[in-house]
Amino acid sequence: HLLSKQKNRMDGGGGGGGGIDNIMFVVGKCHNDYSFVDHDVTSINGNATDSVSTNSVTVETNLLQQAVEYTLNLLRSKSEECVDLVLIVLERLWSSSDGLPMDIFDYNSANTGTDAPSLPSSFLSLVDTLRDTSSLSGDEGDSSSSSKLDSSTRAMCYLMKRFIATKPNPLLPFLVSRNGLIDTTVEVLVMLLTSSGTNNNNRESAANTSISCTASNSSSSASQDIREMAGKELLTIIGSNSYLCQKIRTKPGMFSSLPLSLTIPRLLSSTASASSSNGVSSAKASSAACTVLTDIVERYAATNADMLAKILIDELSKYDEGASKGQSKTERSPEHDYPMISSNALCAKFTGSWRRSLLENPARESNAYANILVEIGNIMFQIPQSSVPLTLFGAIVGDGSDIQGLLSKNQGASCHCEARIFRVTLDLLELSLDKLKKSTGTSRQSLPTPNLFSRLSPLLLLRRIPSSYFRTLHRILIGTRHQSDNKRAVRMINELSDFLVARLDVETKGHHQHITFTAEERQLSAELAARCLPFVGWRKQDVNENLEVGESLNCCFDRVCAPAFTELLESRFGPSDCSMEETFKRARAAVYAACHYVSVAEDNENGIGIFGILAFVLKVISIEPTDNQGNAYDGHLIQLQTGCIDFITLCLISCVQRQLQCEQDREGGSRLSNGPLVQE
Repeated sequence: HLLSKQKNRMDGGGGGGGGIDNIMFVVGKCHNDYSFVDHDVTSINGNATDSVSTNSVTVETNLLQQAVEYTLNLLRSKSEECVDLVLIVLERLWSSSDGLPMDIFDYNSANTGTDAPSLPSSFLSLVDTLRDTSSLSGDEGDSSSSSKLDSSTRAMCYLMKRFIATKPNPLLPFLVSRNGLIDTTVEVLVMLLTSSGTNNNNRESAANTSISCTASNSSSSASQDIREMAGKELLTIIGSNSYLCQKIRTKPGMFSSLPLSLTIPRLLSSTASASSSNGVSSAKASSAACTVLTDIVERYAATNADMLAKILIDELSKYDEGASKGQSKTERSPEHDYPMISSNALCAKFTGSWRRSLLENPARESNAYANILVEIGNIMFQIPQSSVPLTLFGAIVGDGSDIQGLLSKNQGASCHCEARIFRVTLDLLELSLDKLKKSTGTSRQSLPTPNLFSRLSPLLLLRRIPSSYFRTLHRILIGTRHQSDNKRAVRMINELSDFLVARLDVETKGHHQHITFTAEERQLSAELAARCLPFVGWRKQDVNENLEVGESLNCCFDRVCAPAFTELLESRFGPSDCSMEETFKRARAAVYAACHYVSVAEDNENGIGIFGILAFVLKVISIEPTDNQGNAYDGHLIQLQTGCIDFITLCLISCVQRQLQCEQDREGGSRLSNGPLVQE
């Protein structure tokens, strides 16, 4: 009668306290009156303390069974009005057996067996009820099911979760094998996975807030082993079960308590499998896996980035190995499928969301984005012969095209996004400089060819950082933000310029030392000079007040272009010697750096450096080849003139493209005009 009452069920009827408290008092009193358990009722508000007498505990078996059966029938009948009271009453009725039915409390699989006839009848009855409930709701275990479970069904799922949590073997395997991964089974598995002891310290709500309060008082909790058992089952259907996809959208961190070695391989496999097929279901599967992966990366990047990076690279390498062998599985474990997809294509599925989340989300640690990229860079230096670390690194940082959009948002979001870009650029620059020092040493000597991989790795890492990251760093150095790191940034940029100048050998003072670098190193160095260094110089008065007196920021034009151009123009009318070939080579490298700058420069940059380059290239183009200094001289001159013509062509193409983009922006409502670079 009390359970069927709706009046004053939640808010109480006055005087003596809340409605639930009053009914709790009556239930406790009934326990005493009917000799279920001896209670010492001390408060009308239900604040009773159990003092179960060990000498006089009597159980009226028939009446107790009738009460339990009646209470469970209320759940089966979908009586929504009493769901919040059913779990309270059941816990009282089962108080003498630790809140569980007596047959489950006494069950021992070692003595009674694990087959269906040997399992507790309470458990078997609930298994059948959950299966029948799913059948009535239209869920037959297929991937199209997307129903939302009502509170009564979720309450029964919560009871099943409690049963399994105390006796995981063989109750959990039996539930999965008997009912399959239908919605109710998935709900039970999610409750087991997110029970106390995970990163989420609140118990899973069984039906609503009231049931959550009851659940929080329960002594049942799943161990890590049980969570892993539940997690393994869920990971097998993460790409095929619509109900699980719904749960992931509302609780993406449900898998965060599982080991990375378990979750990452299965999530990558789900993403790869979904990408190999078409359709709405495949898109949903890929989206669910990417959502969980993003949450995992957000959680681990700040604190365990080294472990996260290692597992990601190890698993991604298996896809490249499988693709190169023309196989769909690796020999590591036959239970995991590795679809024939490259690591590059797989990374493109989810790394964009990682970048946006780590840069934009203010709730995440500010060092998370820098940490994961630095750790991937470290692994790249450890295994320079593998392309996977560089692929993953490049996929996470992207091409920089979305950075301007992130920085143009509201001031708060723009500031912390800009700060994180500044931090990651500085940390990666420091990492690369450290590796450059170790690979080349302090003396400028000839380097053996076998060390080419180790010498190229720092340069490849720097080239893969979007030029917009370095432009952001340069822009901050002019302002007054991040002042504590400004000196460090200027020092590292100047150190980098020294390394690049050494490889290009564009300073006259270094010519006699005959440094030998490969063509690849020289080309990379010229590109990095244009990408990583400001193109024109900033002196003390241009930079914020934190710099030391006389300290300046090295620039590409002053360190690379001007010395090479000056040397060639001064030596052109001098006697021919063996250094002429090197002089032309240095000039070609400087022109190549200028060409690269035109392609990566931003519209708001000062284009005054273009004038210095243009004056040189026009002068070189005007020179007529002669036979006075031999055919070798003419060949070098023609190569340099070709590069100069390429520079003019790139300037014209870039100018037109930038003007067209500005016109399109204006048509879209933007009031921006052509930037200084276009005007110059």
